Amino acid sequence: MSGSTCTTARTQAGPGVDELLDVCNLVEKYGACSFDVLLSTEVIEHVRDWRRAIWNMKTVLRPGGWLLLTTRSPGFRIHDYPHDYWRFEKGDIPSILRDFTIGRLEEDPIAPGVFLLAQRNTAQEALDLSYHRLYSVARCKRIRNLSSLDILLYHIRLGTLWRVKMLRHATLRGIIRKRLAFLPFLRAREETGNRHRQGSRGPNTLQMAPQGRAPEGPGIKGRYFAFRPTITMLLSNLTHGGCPCIAKRIL
Repeated sequence: MSGSTCTTARTQAGPGVDELLDVCNLVEKYGACSFDVLLSTEVIEHVRDWRRAIWNMKTVLRPGGWLLLTTRSPGFRIHDYPHDYWRFEKGDIPSILRDFTIGRLEEDPIAPGVFLLAQRNTAQEALDLSYHRLYSVARCKRIRNLSSLDILLYHIRLGTLWRVKMLRHATLRGIIRKRLAFLPFLRAREETGNRHRQGSRGPNTLQMAPQGRAPEGPGIKGRYFAFRPTITMLLSNLTHGGCPCIAKRIL
């Protein structure tokens, strides 16, 4: 549209990011009633003070402005650690946005989450959300606020699990890497044994090989089976030549 502007704000730099800004400082940065549309995707569950974030989103919109919001619900995995605190259910939205007219409110059909399209009313009410309980990932239940002790225990628990997971993956990668590095040696050894067996066996040797016993893998076994007829003839000559004791010991 003519004269319209779009501003993209995030807490981390990246392609297409215009401002590095916390969602809790929207009003301080842009002022009240500054935007006609506000789009928030997968943000609100990562803000510890979610009430302040919601207030900034509401206030920065002009009367009649639209809020498009997506967030995650209980049952969705922990992600973007260590900043993953809350889960919003579909029933939480009407209570939190009582001063908005909800256009569409749907659950994510693919993963636990909520999609919202709502319009700000002309007269904004001052809502008290201090008593609203929200599902906490750190406590695994609905609570009002997260204390510093909750955050500390949450980071210890998740940090330990995260380190164990990374160690497990590193160990698995190391095992796979060693196995893959060992494969060329096994192939080369097998090819060497095959060439040796093929080069050391003649037509007579193959005919004199014991029935029912095929030559086996490379190395000593291959050489033993290849020259076994010669050993058998030697032992036969020793036996007929008057040396049965030596032949018996060798057998």
